[in-house]
Formats: sequence, C-alpha cells, structure tokens
Amino acid sequence: MNKFNEKDDFHCHYIAADKKHIIPELLIDNNLCFNYLMSHLLKPILKGAIDDIQIIIDNRSVKVASKHSLRDYIKLKALMEWGVDKKITFEYMDSQNSNNLQAVHIIANVVYGKYTYSKEHLYGIISNKFVYKSEFPEIKFGK
Repeated sequence: MNKFNEKDDFHCHYIAADKKHIIPELLIDNNLCFNYLMSHLLKPILKGAIDDIQIIIDNRSVKVASKHSLRDYIKLKALMEWGVDKKITFEYMDSQNSNNLQAVHIIANVVYGKYTYSKEHLYGIISNKFVYKSEFPEIKFGK
C-alpha cells in the first residue's frame, strides 16, 4: 500500500453496496446487478472525461453473454442520460495477464476489508487515492 500511495499517476473510484437494501430482483441476476452498480460507478468518471474512454474489465466479472449488455447499457446511459459525447470502448482481460487489473484486485480487497471486517489500516494508507466513494444505497447503507 505504501508503494501505491507513493504513485502520483492514478486515483480510485469505488462503490460499496449494502445487499440488505438492494431490491431482490437485482440480486437474483448478478449481471443485472453488476451492470446497474457499474453505471453508478462510471457516471461521474464518464461525465468528467475530456478524452475518449477505455474501460478495462476483468473478464471473470461478467458472464460471456453479458459482456455486450454491459457495454450497450453504459453507452446508452452515457449518451442519452449523462450527455457524454466521448468515444467509449470496453476491453475484457484476464487479470492474470494484466498488472493493472491485479492492482485493482489488491485495492478492491482493501476496500472489501474496510467494509466487511472494519480493517482500516491498509485503507488508511491509500485513502488519499479515493477521489470518489459511493455507498449504495446512500440513505440506507449500513443501517
């Protein structure tokens, strides 16, 4: 975490979801829930983009049949609801072949530890890297 903290060339966004307060219909279909939460995570990133956007996702995060639905869903939301006029591309990679995705997994596990086990030490080391944090649903999260 100290090495991550020393780097100036990245920042992080995350969304933490409280499953107790997500409607059951979303929980039945993991990919539907994933797409919905990804839209909440990506909205501020895409709206603030000044260049074209490349989104790289671990291919183990979604079913093969759902890859196009996520891409299409995000592109539609970006164009029609968020006013994003940049080119958005999606690439699915195996994290075993991507150092960047491996770093994302490490950081995601630190965030998971904070919310699941109240382990704040590692999170605190890199807390300055988190420029967007969302607890979903905002009003009911953790209650």
